[in-house]
Amino acid sequence: MMSEQDGTSTSEFVRADLSDFDWALMREYERIGRPVDDLAYTEEFDRLYKSLEAVRESRSKAEVFRRLLNLRKSGRLPRVA
Repeated sequence: MMSEQDGTSTSEFVRADLSDFDWALMREYERIGRPVDDLAYTEEFDRLYKSLEAVRESRSKAEVFRRLLNLRKSGRLPRVA
């Protein structure tokens, strides 16, 4: 998948720039394939949140969604449908 800013794929970003949580969140987001703006309060977001249980530590749904928004705004999320 390509990022909105420069056409790079998720795997092309420098690993050191992102936490394990960020990478897991980005992979799961890409797998779900629903844009962030469309994701809030959906079953897909609930599945994404649950799938990150092992790496999300004590982050709330709001914190996970906020991180998705931050990753999108920084051009790090791949473009999805």
